[in-house]
Amino acid sequence: MNLKTFVFFGLIALMGCATTGSKVLVGTWEIIEFRLIGTGGDPVSNEKILRDAGAVWDMKFSKNGKFTQNFNMRQRDMTMESEKGTWKISEDSLKIELDFDTITSLLPYIYKIDDNILELTLSNDFYNTKVVTRFRKK
Repeated sequence: MNLKTFVFFGLIALMGCATTGSKVLVGTWEIIEFRLIGTGGDPVSNEKILRDAGAVWDMKFSKNGKFTQNFNMRQRDMTMESEKGTWKISEDSLKIELDFDTITSLLPYIYKIDDNILELTLSNDFYNTKVVTRFRKK
């Protein structure tokens, strides 16, 4: 096999992997674990703790690249909130852009999917901390 043929089939394989990842990600995911790493003590909230607290965080990834999340974990009074935006993946990177009135906020996650469990890692290099969340597909 010559180099051009090898490169061509390699690119096709990579495009196929990205398409497969997109197809698997499409759907609604519910939170089952929330971890803070690098904050001292590194607290973990597992599914039981989250359910007992009444925590909700659902993420919906649509085929057309649209994104919606509904959650109640930001406010002390557990007020439900909803945010919309877009999403795209590249290799192990998931970029979510949330649309607010006049600005867009970019969330650059590292993601992996294993057995219908989506793990998202969001790093803050300035504070040397990470938020690791795990979701199960509904």
